[in-house]
Amino acid sequence: MDAKEFTRSIAMKYLPRQDYTGWFEELYQKAGGDPNLIHWGALRPTPVYEEWLHREKPSGNKKKAVIVGCGFGDDAEITAQFGFDTTAFDIAPTAVQWCKNRFPDASVHYCAADLFHPPQSWRNAFDLVMEAYTLQNFPEAMRRTALENLARMTAPSGTLLIIAKGRGDGEPLDKIPWPLSHREIGGLTSFGLTEIQFEDLDRPDDPNQRIFRAAYRKLP
Repeated sequence: MDAKEFTRSIAMKYLPRQDYTGWFEELYQKAGGDPNLIHWGALRPTPVYEEWLHREKPSGNKKKAVIVGCGFGDDAEITAQFGFDTTAFDIAPTAVQWCKNRFPDASVHYCAADLFHPPQSWRNAFDLVMEAYTLQNFPEAMRRTALENLARMTAPSGTLLIIAKGRGDGEPLDKIPWPLSHREIGGLTSFGLTEIQFEDLDRPDDPNQRIFRAAYRKLP
């Protein structure tokens, strides 16, 4: 069984009962330390995020960042390299422990947390909030709640970066993972953010193929 089939076999035990978060912990547990069994287990930073960092060159000096759904920790580690005091969280405690084992001397603060019930102390706390390919695992109503919580984590004048499998505004949703539309991501403007970048990327060699990279700035 390849990684995609392995991931789907576990997810489909949860999705029919509308449990869209519980399967992540079982997936990491059942993988038994083998990243090849995790569909997104590339053990490198998300390419379009790494591109963005090297292009924008954000200064993390005296600033805080949070990585949402940190997985194996590579996005968090590269963020810390840009000087950010970096927090990275995942809903799966086993994933968090995996990160700590991979990077025992890391400056990143790895922790288990739920995007739908984040700590109150995270409100307006982060100058950079980065989410990649997490929202597309949730149905539309849950995604709006998640977007609102991401906006709340973003500090005044801070940046929220969304990376997602994309679809046209008029295209119907099919099977999980559900791509996001520009209109849907743009709902962040109702939470006090302004769109400062939107890129519709065509990446034939990437499993997501059509990728949206969107940056939003929170009002001061």
